[in-house]
Amino acid sequence: MAKAPAARAGNSFSELVIKTRNYIRLHFQEADLTLGRIADSMFVSASYLSNLFRKETGMSVTEFILECRMQKAARLIEKTQDCTLAVIAEQCGYNDPYYFSRSFKKYYGISPAKYKDQSGL
Repeated sequence: MAKAPAARAGNSFSELVIKTRNYIRLHFQEADLTLGRIADSMFVSASYLSNLFRKETGMSVTEFILECRMQKAARLIEKTQDCTLAVIAEQCGYNDPYYFSRSFKKYYGISPAKYKDQSGL
């Protein structure tokens, strides 16, 4: 379900988008990560960052955060046998394991438990 970024000339991103993607990759585990906080750390307005990010990547900042969180969740589910859903949710930036489970199912089309079963754990 992961979306490929839209190609730009030379398949490159502006320095601001590169910094934003790196910032998100470093902080996606934090439940309070928002577009506003990211924009503040980049010293730009949230609307400017949102528009530029979507234009260059083909996805919103929120979609990119979700993608990072879901990829981390899948890796954790695949690699850990005794981790509870609450622990996995917390490590992926979710305070509520039920909300995490719904988000995971919406993203991957199956529940975390079924994903784990299909992973052979």
